[in-house]
Amino acid sequence: MLRAKERGGGGGGEEEEEEEAWEVERRYWQGFAGKAPVYGSDNYSSTLFEACAGAWNLSRLDSLLRRRLRSTIPGVTSPYLYMGMWRASFAWHVEDMDLYSINYLHYGADKIWYAVPHSEGEKLERLASSIFPDQARVCSQFLRHKSCVMHPSLLLAAGINLTRAVQHAREFVISFPYAYHSGFNAGLNCAEAVNFGSERWVPFGQRSKPCKCFSDSVKIKMSLFSPQAPSRLLSNSDSTIDDIVCEVCGGGHDEHRILLCDNCSSGFHMSCLLPPLSREPAGIWWCPACQAELEEEEEEGGGIDGEKRQMRREEEWGGRRVKGG
Repeated sequence: MLRAKERGGGGGGEEEEEEEAWEVERRYWQGFAGKAPVYGSDNYSSTLFEACAGAWNLSRLDSLLRRRLRSTIPGVTSPYLYMGMWRASFAWHVEDMDLYSINYLHYGADKIWYAVPHSEGEKLERLASSIFPDQARVCSQFLRHKSCVMHPSLLLAAGINLTRAVQHAREFVISFPYAYHSGFNAGLNCAEAVNFGSERWVPFGQRSKPCKCFSDSVKIKMSLFSPQAPSRLLSNSDSTIDDIVCEVCGGGHDEHRILLCDNCSSGFHMSCLLPPLSREPAGIWWCPACQAELEEEEEEGGGIDGEKRQMRREEEWGGRRVKGG
């Protein structure tokens, strides 16, 4: 877990702040069995960042997910707002598809976090299964239900390496792939969070096991992130694409860059498309033929056959794949 300020701040009163945080923590755990916590969250496509926030703006966070996925996944590729109050809690869990997450506390009371490194993940899962055996028997991924809270002392007694962090207003907290975390709010506050991916995340995503109890569990096709996936935009500097030509004019990449379809990997000069493109499309781009096929399948209600599309891509490209950029 990484905690960082948006911009530099003063250094005074840190000991007093830490002492106050420990007192809040003590009160939280003493009263935990009394009254159920309340949490308001999951406000679709919400953000409090202004456009001028630039790189700090979580609604415009660039990552591997936004570059490769065709559609938006609310809360994963677009942020959610989380309204918290005293004792509002989030149980032990990892992110969907074991992704990174970044959380920004816009204003209000502190948020207290507990986290374990990915190397301790299986140890935490075994501990949780021993404490919540009924849930474990029903679902092997029951911690993804986000309903199981364990006191930090239980983790320490089991020899699990535990990190604690106190997040103040205008600070970011980043959780890493397959890093279990939990926590609570010390009072009224508002946070914003979104997931993101990087090349380092891909192996974690490939090993991720989604919960099958809910039909809306997030699932991401990891073949989109394969290192063998073709580059999106090919230029004169690419030395491995001599045999790639534009599907419209038959010309190569000698004079113009070629845009590759993210579905079938066919190449097109951007100037040959109708209408012509002046810049590389943001997100996933499908050629006109694949887009028409997709719309036809959606109208028929048959969905998209991922295996069929993958076979089509492999059949078309064979041994002349281009390494991803």
